[in-house]
Amino acid sequence: MMIMRYGMWFFVKVFVACLLLWVKSPAYASSIDISPLMIALSLQHPIQTVTINNLDDKPLTVEVKQYRWTQQQGQDHYEETKDLLISPPLIQIPAHQQQTLRIGMRVPKFSENELGYRLFIKEIAPHIAKKSKDTLALQMTLQVSLPVFVAAIHEPIQKLQINIKKQKNNPADVTFTNLGNTHVRVQHIIFKTAGGTPNVLATRDALFYLLPGAHHKELVSLKQAEAGSDVIVETDLGTETVINNAIIK
Repeated sequence: MMIMRYGMWFFVKVFVACLLLWVKSPAYASSIDISPLMIALSLQHPIQTVTINNLDDKPLTVEVKQYRWTQQQGQDHYEETKDLLISPPLIQIPAHQQQTLRIGMRVPKFSENELGYRLFIKEIAPHIAKKSKDTLALQMTLQVSLPVFVAAIHEPIQKLQINIKKQKNNPADVTFTNLGNTHVRVQHIIFKTAGGTPNVLATRDALFYLLPGAHHKELVSLKQAEAGSDVIVETDLGTETVINNAIIK
């Protein structure tokens, strides 16, 4: 507001979705399982499913909305759309039951670059009547955002460009640019010197997505970094990026 490939299913347990706070009254909470946490659509797989499992003792109602997801100047942007077919868009799930959500493209729409969307699955809180004039109710509803990616017409290419600019006594300005045609997910980064015995300059846990053509900036404190040094940047893609003369002062 989200580097690894997504060839597996993910599971998440989301707790404390709806809270009611009142005098001399227990709190209400719901919990669900959602799988997977990412949807990939393509010509070979035009329809995918998401399973929502209600773990609570009470019925659960959720609404599903879709947004076109783009990134501009390092920021996420969302715009309501009807590009996707979502069935059903309004879901009622009995206690300890599950419901399958189907997602597909309304009209096949494949481009040179992968397209990004977001599904917002929002709980519709049940109506709670006040018990007395001294009752104070506060409702908070669960909202889960799932990324949806529509594959490019060509084979996916992941190409991450990294630039580092280091000024004296200041953190390094690290810019990540996605030059590929598919999304990149960066979760863990290691900066270390290239050549000889690697010297770890910094590590960073920074979860973010990069859509095709987008960029992201991080300020990173690189210790013992000298001007003109070559730097290796490791990400959870399992690849290393060697940046020659990376440190500019």
